[in-house]
Amino acid sequence: MKGARTGVGIVFGAALGLLFGQLLFDGWWIGPMVGVAAGLIIGAITDLGRPAGALGVGLRATTRPDGGEAIVRSRSRSKRDGRAPLDDQHDPLRQPRTKVSMPHPAQWHSRPAERERTVSATASTSILETEPPAVEVEHLTKRYGATLAVDDLSFSIPHGTIAGFLGPNGAGKTTTFRMLVGLAAPTSGTAHVLGEPYSSLSDPIHSVGAMLEVSGHHPARTARNHLLLLARTAGIPGERVNEMLDLVELEEAADRAVGGFSSGMRQRLGLAAALLGDPGLLLLDEPANGLDPKGIRWLRGFLRWLAHENGKTVFVSSHVLAEVAQMVDEVVIINRGRLITQGPTDTVVAHMGRTVMVRSPDAAHVAKLLEGQEVTVTQPDDDRLVVSGIEIEEVGRLAAANNVVLYELREQGLSLEETFLALTEQEGES
Repeated sequence: MKGARTGVGIVFGAALGLLFGQLLFDGWWIGPMVGVAAGLIIGAITDLGRPAGALGVGLRATTRPDGGEAIVRSRSRSKRDGRAPLDDQHDPLRQPRTKVSMPHPAQWHSRPAERERTVSATASTSILETEPPAVEVEHLTKRYGATLAVDDLSFSIPHGTIAGFLGPNGAGKTTTFRMLVGLAAPTSGTAHVLGEPYSSLSDPIHSVGAMLEVSGHHPARTARNHLLLLARTAGIPGERVNEMLDLVELEEAADRAVGGFSSGMRQRLGLAAALLGDPGLLLLDEPANGLDPKGIRWLRGFLRWLAHENGKTVFVSSHVLAEVAQMVDEVVIINRGRLITQGPTDTVVAHMGRTVMVRSPDAAHVAKLLEGQEVTVTQPDDDRLVVSGIEIEEVGRLAAANNVVLYELREQGLSLEETFLALTEQEGES
């Protein structure tokens, strides 16, 4: 190859010299001599070896993940021909986000009540070990003048759970929510979401979604335009609005004025607004208000789906305790701004103990027989007793020894509602 390139250079230079020698130089022999010299120089230059990129295809070596080498197109060549560099084309940060398909809401109700996870146990353990709680309140206190709304409150909510925030009216639930999202400043203590104060979050709209009230809608604005305005303010694509309207089953009413919505429809719209940024944490204050039984059932399945199958954390307050019992994994019970108890729902209920239910045509006589023992007896009906502080076997033996007819004798646990009432009554008496 070297000799060929040199020969071509010499012939090319000699030809030019013969043509232009007489014109440029004085004497016929000077032109060819200059041409031969130019040919030698051109040949020597070609023998130095050009980089492959000079051929018009920019290539470079790169190391593969397995340690080998691969030849990929260089950045400079790719830019010249209008294509993105090959390594940019495979950069995951430059790829469009995959749209996650969501099941139809009708499928939520068929899900089992137990918690379901979509991440492996190893991943879950790693998250719990490295991340702070989704919600963490420490020695939180809030005063409004002489009124103590929240009193040295401390609790935490782990990731990926549905936690119920329970308490009588005026217990401090809404005030606590407001401090968690920075709408009220604590008098003392801390209220953190995802490990830091809400005001310190770098991307709050995509981190925390809150629904604390449903009165922030302009009555003349349609549901779609309400969400589009929120989305535009937060830099969220408009397509997300349609997804959320479909998710909360408001697509058919999307172009109606919010002023004509029922309270249940407003609750759904508020939930859509809270989910607009696809946050990992949801704070929902009484989301079941205004919902009919069908709507409450929908909400229960929907929130369970968000937490158990999508890894979101849901912290929800409610006074519909029967529904909360079917929905939540943990409960935080407060009264007069103070913590009464917190923990997994089953654990909190079991801690209150079990009772013995007695049904007999002579229930009053059974109650008299139990008077001499350290038990608590209530008689909700003429033929029924609820007894605590005694084993079921002892009640059976006592009835048999006194020839009392029993229609029913069984042990039962307290419901969440009964536990809540018992705990808050005890706190009120203290």
